[in-house]
Amino acid sequence: MLEKVQLQCSVSDCCLQGWAQFSSKFYYFSNEMKSWTDSRSDCIKRGADLVIIESEDEQRFINNKTQYYTWIGLSYSAAKGNWLWVNGTPLQKGFWGRGEPDDENRYHCALIGTTLNAWITIYCSHKINFICETNALLP
Repeated sequence: MLEKVQLQCSVSDCCLQGWAQFSSKFYYFSNEMKSWTDSRSDCIKRGADLVIIESEDEQRFINNKTQYYTWIGLSYSAAKGNWLWVNGTPLQKGFWGRGEPDDENRYHCALIGTTLNAWITIYCSHKINFICETNALLP
């Protein structure tokens, strides 16, 4: 059973270190570097999952909060032949950098490159920071 993290938020920010609120969602910005799979496991232990970016505003919020390359919850499914979010839904609109995703889909995991304000792809085994997201942080 997944544990939920309890947060008490003020208007300006969340009290628990590493978490921030945007709209109705809460985000954990890691300082640890892990593979995509290990990052996802870490998020799940926190009662969340890797971030699903659904709008340009959310993209800007995340980009402004991060300083490095950071995993997002998007990976390529060779079996299904498309990019899927961690919740199983196919990618509808992306914020890909120029030339991305690579035509051969050699790199199966996506990250946000903050200097580019765009997504790029690399091998899932690379160790980088990650962002967890949840809609509700419950006791």
